[in-house]
Amino acid sequence: MTNLFSRYRHTLQRCCIALCLTALAMSSFARQPERGYRGFAEFDALAEIMISIYEPAEKSKFYPGLSTSHGYQFNPHIFLGGGVAADYSLSDRRFYCVPIFVHFRNDLKIRRFTPYFDARLGYNFIDGGGVFASLQAGYRINWGRKTAINIGIGATLRGYKGDDYAEWWTPESGMQSAYIGQSGRHEILPQLRVGVEF
Repeated sequence: MTNLFSRYRHTLQRCCIALCLTALAMSSFARQPERGYRGFAEFDALAEIMISIYEPAEKSKFYPGLSTSHGYQFNPHIFLGGGVAADYSLSDRRFYCVPIFVHFRNDLKIRRFTPYFDARLGYNFIDGGGVFASLQAGYRINWGRKTAINIGIGATLRGYKGDDYAEWWTPESGMQSAYIGQSGRHEILPQLRVGVEF
């Protein structure tokens, strides 16, 4: 019995944490945000999931980061502000995305439930620059008079500039390539965001 418990201990711990968070979310009083200043401090996690039928398979990548935004709550549902974020590439050991953005958020109240929708639009200053956009849906858990915890999932669009090469083949030299400049590129990655508001 002891061996069975130690084998599944981590799974049981995760289930207990999930049940406690669910109970807290269900029993929390659905207080809406008040008019005035509102700020956010959040942990972001972007993932690039690679699936390949070839050997060796490409590795998936993980980009953790931090973001903060500040603005004005116009009524219990509408927030508008601005912020900055910084996501880091663990595999390349460099910053992956550093945007400045406009932040719009819509907080809802459905009986005791407090879901939200979050949209951010701005400019990424890494890798030659490009558009930045993030859409997310999540749940707001009240934690005190003006404090709450937010948990959301969504997708982030990152714009950047990549190197372009021209390729050609000749009978004498075989395949040749030459650098011809840079062009704008985009990628969309799934994202998890957990943070606190104040």
